[in-house]
Amino acid sequence: MLQNLLHKRMVEKNQRALVLEHKNGRKLRVFVLSDSQSTKAFVDDAKKTQWINDMLCSPAQREGMLIYLAKTEPHDYIKVANSRKL
Repeated sequence: MLQNLLHKRMVEKNQRALVLEHKNGRKLRVFVLSDSQSTKAFVDDAKKTQWINDMLCSPAQREGMLIYLAKTEPHDYIKVANSRKL
């Protein structure tokens, strides 16, 4: 049932994120990741659908995710920063 709902949302509204609300008021975000074959295709799809912005809705969540990724994958961050001359 959830799969059908996500597929319908993705096809009709071009959205990859769906927010479900529990009876107690808490919210759950569900995402459909893209089937990209390359990094460029992934970035283009992410820009087009804005699903990453939907996933990280507050500045605290965005900063927390960046810190987590920088600590767990430092070589990848350095590689990206060097390639983009950051």
